[in-house]
Amino acid sequence: MHFKAPGDKAERVLGLFLALALVALAVAVFMAIRDPEPFDPLTFEPQRIERVDPVTGQVTVPTVIGFAGIPAVRAGDPVPVVGVRCNDAGRQIRVLADAYWERVDPPGIRVQFLDDFPAVLEAGCVPLRFENQMPDEVIEGLGGRAESWRLVGSTAPVLPNGVTATWVTESFWIVP
Repeated sequence: MHFKAPGDKAERVLGLFLALALVALAVAVFMAIRDPEPFDPLTFEPQRIERVDPVTGQVTVPTVIGFAGIPAVRAGDPVPVVGVRCNDAGRQIRVLADAYWERVDPPGIRVQFLDDFPAVLEAGCVPLRFENQMPDEVIEGLGGRAESWRLVGSTAPVLPNGVTATWVTESFWIVP
């Protein structure tokens, strides 16, 4: 019977292979359990209460007599919003969005109008234009007096490490 002395070349190679395999396994486990880097590709430019004429491009701010220079709409009228949303991921991403009507003065009421709304956003910046229909809860809550409101919302990539981006319009008056 022939015995090899410890430190034989084959044993050293096998030992080195096992050590490298254990290191590779440890790295793989670490990568699997560590927190992923935050994925934060979304930004919003200021969302303004404005109407843009599709033919002339002229921008107007909705007003009501007595509220000159301040965005104001009559109860029940749609609220025009323009802004820009950017997806800086360099690729298309799936998102979920929430949005609310929020009373500013007096504070304390939020009325949701989007709840986990799914969308796919293309890469780059996109101009946004919306005519937001006023919810009945907002109209009914006025109680015969003008109130200051704004629209607020959030959009989040559908990923465990997706960072939520928020947006808010300027305040505007709703006049009965």
